[in-house]
Amino acid sequence: GPLVHKLTHPKYKIQRTYEVALARPTTRAEPPDLLEDGTTPHVVRWNPVNASDCHPALARPDQAVCYARICLDGGAYHEVKRIFAAMGSHVLALARTRHAHIELPRDLPAGESTVLSRDELERAFAQSKDDGPRT
Repeated sequence: GPLVHKLTHPKYKIQRTYEVALARPTTRAEPPDLLEDGTTPHVVRWNPVNASDCHPALARPDQAVCYARICLDGGAYHEVKRIFAAMGSHVLALARTRHAHIELPRDLPAGESTVLSRDELERAFAQSKDDGPRT
């Protein structure tokens, strides 16, 4: 319903953190201010990470030569892939490890789900009410 819409629609600028397996190192030190399609990526932070520090949910393809973590304020369609493409690399695998304040448990088996606590639900609801759309 409305809560899911506010937590998932990019216009509400809910932070999302992703970990990615890359086919090659980036050729740019920083994400671009503008993507080819005219989209302005809202990158909060990004950094290379060691494979051993990545979340277990991230696939580690044999072709991957490096890994990164990126946090976006929003997250439009395939935005993470388009950001890394603009930085000279190619995303081979991707996992969302955090959405707002809710972190994907490291011990959650692939394909499984978990029940959010009352506190997590209340914080999500409060954030969706406090953080109106930003342009």
